[in-house]
Amino acid sequence: MKKYNQNFKLLVVNHYNQTDNGYVKTGQVFNINESLVRKWVLIYKYQGKIGLKSRRKQPKYSIKFKYKLIKKVLAGNPILRVALQNGLSSDSLLSLWVSNYKKYGMDGLTPRPKGRRKRMTKTTRKNDIDKTTQELLDELEYLRAENAYLKKLEALAQKRKQEKKQK
Repeated sequence: MKKYNQNFKLLVVNHYNQTDNGYVKTGQVFNINESLVRKWVLIYKYQGKIGLKSRRKQPKYSIKFKYKLIKKVLAGNPILRVALQNGLSSDSLLSLWVSNYKKYGMDGLTPRPKGRRKRMTKTTRKNDIDKTTQELLDELEYLRAENAYLKKLEALAQKRKQEKKQK
């Protein structure tokens, strides 16, 4: 998606406001989609020149703020208008909040951790000194069973090997 600078957006909005051209004709004049013209005109209407400026960092919104906007949308107000009146750069962000709220409730509004998940830390094993007698006996029984299983598996593998040699 191509990014347009603030001056170009302002030029498009001023052209739209100063002529009788509609969204479609203004879009054709500047070789852009009419939906962009409509969006920029509405942003300029509600937020002014500052709303057309590209944002470097995405602002963080509180759960209360998100919930307040979601209530407005669920009351029947258009998503685009609610987003622009409250300083959001895009209605898609508000749409995402609404869908998350419908799926997960208030938990859907909490921010999720970004980036890669941390590696699992190694579980610390108890020292043999700290274990109870019963824990030591259980571990011994488990290890004996594991050892017996591995011995039988090895014997079976050798038996198959010998049968193949005899054939």
